[in-house]
Amino acid sequence: MQNGTTKNTVKNKGALEDLREIESGKWDKVYKDGHDADGNKVSIHYFSSQSGQVFNVKVKDGWSNTRR
Repeated sequence: MQNGTTKNTVKNKGALEDLREIESGKWDKVYKDGHDADGNKVSIHYFSSQSGQVFNVKVKDGWSNTRR
């Protein structure tokens, strides 16, 4: 983990098929921790393609990555 970010290979075959209709190739599921405008801990979840395209962005309360 670097800077509160993790990348995982997309294993859900249905989701991967949908993503590959947008762009073929490898897609990652990304979890990125940070703070909102009020200073609250949040985690941004999204799919990212090899070219850098981003799809299905969600903001979740709290952090998803383990801090050391």
